[in-house]
Order: sequence, then C-alpha cells, then structure tokens
Amino acid sequence: MKRYIAIDMFAIRENNLSFEKWALLENIYFLSNNNYHACFASKPTLADYLLISRRQIFKIISELELAGLIEKNELGHLRVTQKWVDLSSDTSSAKNAPPVQNLHQNSAKIALPSVQKMHPKKDITKRENKIDKKNIQKSSPTDVKVPLIIPRSAVNVFLIQSFINYRKELGYPFTQTALNHFVQKLEEFRHQNEDIEKMIETAIISGWRNVFPNKKPWISAQEAKRAKGEDMQTILNENGYSTIFEAIEDMHKKRS
Repeated sequence: MKRYIAIDMFAIRENNLSFEKWALLENIYFLSNNNYHACFASKPTLADYLLISRRQIFKIISELELAGLIEKNELGHLRVTQKWVDLSSDTSSAKNAPPVQNLHQNSAKIALPSVQKMHPKKDITKRENKIDKKNIQKSSPTDVKVPLIIPRSAVNVFLIQSFINYRKELGYPFTQTALNHFVQKLEEFRHQNEDIEKMIETAIISGWRNVFPNKKPWISAQEAKRAKGEDMQTILNENGYSTIFEAIEDMHKKRS
C-alpha cells in the first residue's frame, strides 16, 4: 500500500469524497502497476490498511463505482477510471503517470519504478502482513520461560531440586506457585519429624506426583501381598503402630 498521498481538499469537497475514499482511490491506482493493470489486493486487506471495517470497504467501493471513479475488469478486479486520474492529476503523485487509457495498453515498465508489482493470483500485501504477525508472535515476551526459584527452606535444596527434575521428566513440571506450596508442605512435614528424604525417595520410586507421610494409617492390598505371609502386627510395627486401633486413630487425626 502507498504510504504517502497528496490530498486535494477542494476536490474532496467538490466531489463529495471522504478521506477514506481518497486514500482507497490512490492505493488502487498504484496497486494497479502490474501486467494486468488491476489491483489484486483483497477487500479485507484494503480494509486493514485503511483501518476501517470490511463492511465499510464494500460500501465505499460500491459508492465509488456509482460515482464512476473505479471500475472492475473482466475478472472482477478493481482499477481507477480516467475520471479519477483527471480529478487528481493536479495534486496527487498520479499526475506524473500516464493516463488510464495508455496504462491499460502499455507495459507496466512506463509506470513509477518504486511501485511493487502484484502477482495476478496472489495477494502479496496480505501474505506479508501474515508474515509480520507471525514474527511478532515469535518475539512475544510471553514465550520466554522464567526459571523456577526454590523458596528459602530448612529442607535440603538438593532434595527439592531432585523432585523438581523428576516432575519435569514425568511430564508434570512445577509452576512457581505450585513449587511454593510444595516447599511449604515439606516444611510442615519436617516439623512433624517426618523423614523428608525418605518421603521424596518413596514418591519417585512409586511414580507419585506428590509426597506423603512415611507413616500410613492403613495397609494397602499390595503391601499385604508383598508381606508374603507376614502377620498384621509385624506390618503395623514397621509403620510405627502397636495396634490397628492406633493406626485408625492416627488416620482420623490426619484427616481432621
């Protein structure tokens, strides 16, 4: 699209034109600098460059056609008429270009060399616009990953880091908020005299995404199966309980 245009305020007023109409006519003229002497930019692309809605661009094009300032070729592509060239020849940069009847007959080489050629089947301006948006998305600061910061804690930092790496390999990496809660939870377990190292080791071996107290208030079926004939009292003793009632009571305390 043309970046700079000359605007004739008298011509705008006398011909009942708006700034958007004038800008559209100027750009259609210069985008017609190709072997087909027509503007191949799509209507949505024209609307984007003029900062107006697609509904407005269709309305403006219709009004300019009725005014005899633009027309469509046999393929339906837009081009300006000789009426527009005569109207703008005194003020716009079109005054140095050949008349429309000559422009339709001669090669595009006679037009201004600074105007980009448009492919008849491709809207280059629209394609370049998409590329620019893609590059902007790639350079977006939201894509930059901020490294996790381990909060200050009495828990061994290497144990925490090992669980962070494990969660990442598992496919469930920590967010900073989740890590803060996790470390806070480890601190609570430490005050309860839990073996943090054993908790983390057990969680990694078991494939858990979180850590749990080493003492268990219940005996799972898998643990009973692994015991291979050991009596219930032996299993309770290994978990720090003297009776099954003590285990159940501890379970209720932790749930409450």
